[in-house]
Amino acid sequence: MTFSKKILFSLLPLAGLFASLGCTGRRAGHEFAPAPLRYAELLRLSDTLGCTFAEIADPWHEERTMQRYCLVPQGAAVPEEASSYVIVCTPLRRIVSGTALHAALLQELGAEDALAGLFDAEYAVGSALKQLIQTGRLKPAGNSMKPDAELLHALRPDALLLSPFENAGHGSLAALGVPIVECADYMETSPLGRAEWMRLYGRLAGRGAAADSLFELVAHRYVDIKQKAAATSERPTAMCDLPQGGTWFVPGGRSTMGRLFADAGICYLWKDNGDKGSLSLTFEGVFDRARDADWWLIKQGWPAPPSRKVLADEFPHAERFKAWREGKVLVCNTLATPYFEEVPFHPERLLQELAAIFHPFLRPEDFAPRYFYYLEK
Repeated sequence: MTFSKKILFSLLPLAGLFASLGCTGRRAGHEFAPAPLRYAELLRLSDTLGCTFAEIADPWHEERTMQRYCLVPQGAAVPEEASSYVIVCTPLRRIVSGTALHAALLQELGAEDALAGLFDAEYAVGSALKQLIQTGRLKPAGNSMKPDAELLHALRPDALLLSPFENAGHGSLAALGVPIVECADYMETSPLGRAEWMRLYGRLAGRGAAADSLFELVAHRYVDIKQKAAATSERPTAMCDLPQGGTWFVPGGRSTMGRLFADAGICYLWKDNGDKGSLSLTFEGVFDRARDADWWLIKQGWPAPPSRKVLADEFPHAERFKAWREGKVLVCNTLATPYFEEVPFHPERLLQELAAIFHPFLRPEDFAPRYFYYLEK
């Protein structure tokens, strides 16, 4: 991803931001010193002038920049180079997170006291995050699809962490008078590329060193497992999930999941596809390619652990697939395990699990599945 053509957006006039956020003064210019990012394609960080400059590329329009931020320590001078950047005074003290994923990361980094609110809090799965909500330390911020401006105003946030979508703004939220951090990490095309965004979120909360250390640990473990899986000679084939409303969504070959399957030593049946997101297929389109797949991974949310009978009733065509008939079906109940709150920033955990399941000789002695379990035949 290149950044040669800049299209700048500002949430508020910068003078107003300086006043409302308490950032003062300017300093003489210096050359930016980039913080080395090895995997992320949509994010650039520069730790310099006592600040952090962050640049986020537009995932849907190559050569464009979605937003630029200058993270300035509370009370510090604002560099004159930041005149076209959204100013964010750090560490943030009252963050409203649009997803449980980002809230869980900040909690892991030791910044839970900075969490003021969470959209769709009723869907949080992780026990630690749920405890914050149940004890009232983390307030529900309403429905992410229908934001309540009055409720958000009462939470007094100094920043919102929100996921951007193509051709869509943030509506009334942009009028709250606080910076909106565009969390475009989900548009990265590699597991470690997405995980590396924790370095930005850590800096926002004053936990940059902790985020850098955590990412190095995640990357080291991921690469180690990937290298071991690459040395295996067998490549079992795999298919994914179930059709929803007549459409079967599967990961594209260049998506983070498509890449993770390959890194786990799996022959993903859509590996030759170039899409970075999900593919929308018909039943026939999946059946023609996956009828003889060795394994079937199903990830979905159920109120109770699904049995083989429940899934057969839900999807009568299941018995037509070889993996179903041979009992090689793995299920992840996303309402019971914090899959979506962990895997994006800890892809090494899922990689370890899949490598251990598909290549038993790579299984550690203390291995215990974290996300998937075998569906009883």
